Amino acid sequence: MVSRVVLVVCVVLVSVVAMSEAKPQAGCRYTCKDPQGKVYCCRFGDDEIITPTGPKPGSCPPIRPVCPERVHFDPSVCSHDSICPGTQKCCYDTCLEHHTCKPPQ
Repeated sequence: MVSRVVLVVCVVLVSVVAMSEAKPQAGCRYTCKDPQGKVYCCRFGDDEIITPTGPKPGSCPPIRPVCPERVHFDPSVCSHDSICPGTQKCCYDTCLEHHTCKPPQ
């Protein structure tokens, strides 16, 4: 009987955690995933709507092994290649902890 109660409590806890992690932030229009699969908001409701047209040619540069010193501005956040200018691609940056436009490889 006790093991059944423990099982039910565990299932409820796992469900609550899963639902809280899946809930997007208020005003989130588009979500992205980091390399570990964690979902975060990469476009908010007040941003211009740009329909994805598919990936641009090339690939994202390799993930940096060391983060450079922070600059005084934050590079823009992107949700897909169509938002990036020219041939740049929307790539995850582990140092910035979000997707940003980068030159392709």
